[in-house]
Amino acid sequence: MMINFIINYHHEVTKDQHTPMADFKTKVEMAPMKEYNDPDFGYVVKYPCFFQQEDTSVSGYQGYARFSFTNHANIILESYVTPNYSNTLQACADSLAQKLHSERTMQASNKAFILSGPVYENGVRVDGYSH
Repeated sequence: MMINFIINYHHEVTKDQHTPMADFKTKVEMAPMKEYNDPDFGYVVKYPCFFQQEDTSVSGYQGYARFSFTNHANIILESYVTPNYSNTLQACADSLAQKLHSERTMQASNKAFILSGPVYENGVRVDGYSH
């Protein structure tokens, strides 16, 4: 399973002004979390209660969920299941990290990994977006 975070954020800030992203971080830290239980693969995603779960039934993909929040930023949380065509989870993580121009973080149990980095489209970095 790979979870994607895509964030678009642009805002001019004066010296004494709180940034919307700092306010958002506080809001996320204080928010009660909802749980999405995937009916196909049984995984659970926790997400802040102020995110809206989107209807993904028309996507045709099993194990796909999408949650969004729009205010000063457009923030999308997606989760989906992808097959592991590699011999090991480490090899799968390394392969996906290379394709997505990502940094990889393995969980201590080596049963999961997180990818993060800038978004690229057709080999070109998309300013203001990250995953």
